[in-house]
Amino acid sequence: MNFIGKYVARNELLKKILSSSDLLKEVAGRYVLGKDLEDISVAVKDWNGQGFGVILYPIEAGAPEYLDSLKFLSEKEIKGSISLRTPLKNMDSVVEEAIKRRVRLELDMRNPETIDQTLQQYSEIKRKHADSVICLQANLYRTAADIEELSSVSPIVRLVKGAFDGENAYQTKEEIDLNFILLAKKLMDKGIKTYLATHDDKIIKEFIKYAKDMEIQKEHFGFQMLHGVRADLQEGLQKEGHELWKYLAYGEDWVPYCINRILERKENIRFALETILRK
Repeated sequence: MNFIGKYVARNELLKKILSSSDLLKEVAGRYVLGKDLEDISVAVKDWNGQGFGVILYPIEAGAPEYLDSLKFLSEKEIKGSISLRTPLKNMDSVVEEAIKRRVRLELDMRNPETIDQTLQQYSEIKRKHADSVICLQANLYRTAADIEELSSVSPIVRLVKGAFDGENAYQTKEEIDLNFILLAKKLMDKGIKTYLATHDDKIIKEFIKYAKDMEIQKEHFGFQMLHGVRADLQEGLQKEGHELWKYLAYGEDWVPYCINRILERKENIRFALETILRK
């Protein structure tokens, strides 16, 4: 979460003011479909019917909300998974329920100080729940070594560009993009099922070309993209036979999440400005 997003998340008065803004609500509609499972139910079922997988992210949720999400996916028979933040109180109950309901878990990287803890938790969960996914960040120096360390549990990886900064991370877009491609190829070469979580055309095209050149079948990789971003790209990849999952956030505490989505990409800022100028 960027500095502005963190500030908004900690300031309850500011969140209350922003959440009452009709303008922000309109912009947020591109990234956050609703406040609860009932709000998103129709869209999720429609996407599933079109062949998309769905990753549910209940914003700033605790174990009860995750359990509700697992029940929702299971009872609706939706091809979906849960984006799980760590550390989480009562995580064992969530893992046990996911195993029982045969719903995939995807462990997020939420804090640079808990990376080792998250990787250890993933290793333990993966041994019990084989479909579980771990998020790895391409901007970190350590990620190549983490891939080697995780190889013993046959991980499934969600590769993102990453949001952590500091002395242990690449700083420029060029460096991060290069490492993203190198890591994606490394994962493929090791036979690790990999989801590329990026909307970057250049990276996607280079990766698909590499997969073709190396005769890597489509079932060994896929793509995960945010709801509300590059719908044209998502539909195009799916029509080409690629596995495509939509990452969908929902929840009461939607303001900081929305602010982060707007600020992380130039086209998102442009969309927000265009919405304002229409008024």
